[in-house]
Amino acid sequence: GADLDLSWPAVSGASGYSIEVFDLDTDATVACPAGLDCSPAAPSTTFSGGASSSTRFGFRVFAIDSCGDPSLN
Repeated sequence: GADLDLSWPAVSGASGYSIEVFDLDTDATVACPAGLDCSPAAPSTTFSGGASSSTRFGFRVFAIDSCGDPSLN
């Protein structure tokens, strides 16, 4: 299937990022799907096969600070 490239602006001081995935139809958070790195170190990742999924996914990205804590917004 087709890949889906995700990217976002880098956050100064972030040690990495956490991606929260949710179903757009139900707004329910779902487990990180196969083919997606939900803890990338860089401000981008590729969701292998994500563009051909039958589920409509939404994504929320949180910066992770040097203590391992996520940003609040």
